[in-house]
Amino acid sequence: MELKNEVLTDKTSMIQNATIPQKPPSLEQQPEVVRTRKILLILIGILLILCFINFTFIIHSFTTSSSSKDQSPNSSSQLVCILMSFIYYGFGLLVTYRYYQTGLLVFAWLGLISLLLMLVIVIVILIGIIITTSHLGFAKGIIVGIIFIVLCLTASLLQIFAVRYAFSLSKLLKSTKRLTIEQI
Repeated sequence: MELKNEVLTDKTSMIQNATIPQKPPSLEQQPEVVRTRKILLILIGILLILCFINFTFIIHSFTTSSSSKDQSPNSSSQLVCILMSFIYYGFGLLVTYRYYQTGLLVFAWLGLISLLLMLVIVIVILIGIIITTSHLGFAKGIIVGIIFIVLCLTASLLQIFAVRYAFSLSKLLKSTKRLTIEQI
C-alpha cells in the first residue's frame, strides 16, 4: 500500500514539474501590432477616399464633355491611373487586415516606387505649369503652382506615412512570428 502511494506521489510530482505548452499570444493581444495596423488602415482608408474623389472628378469631366474633342488628352490615362490606385489601396487594405507579412512588404515597396515616380512626374508637371501659366501673368502662374504643390505634398505625405507603417507592421509581424516559433 505504501509503495502504491509512493508511485502516485512520484507521478503527481512529475506532472507538476512538467511544463505545459502555452498557447502563443495572438496578434490582437499585442498592443503595438494592433496600434500600427489601425493607423495603417486609417491612412489607406483616407487615401482610398481621396482616390474616390478624384475618380468622381474624372467621371464628371467625361460626362460633361459633349465630344471627344472637349475632353482633356490625359483624362483616359488619369482614369487608368485611378483604377490602378483603387486596386493598389484595396490590396493594401486586404494585406493589412489579414496580417499578411509578404503582402505588406509588396505593398510598401510598390508604394515607395510610386512615390519616386510621382516625384519625377510632379517636377515635370510643375515645370509645365509654370511655363504655360506664365502667359497668364506671374502671380496667377505662381498661385496655380502653389495649389498643385500643396495637393501633391499632402498626398505624398499620406503615402509616405502609409509606406512607413506598412514596413513597420511587416517588421512587427516578422518578430511576432519568430517569437511564436521560439515558444513552440
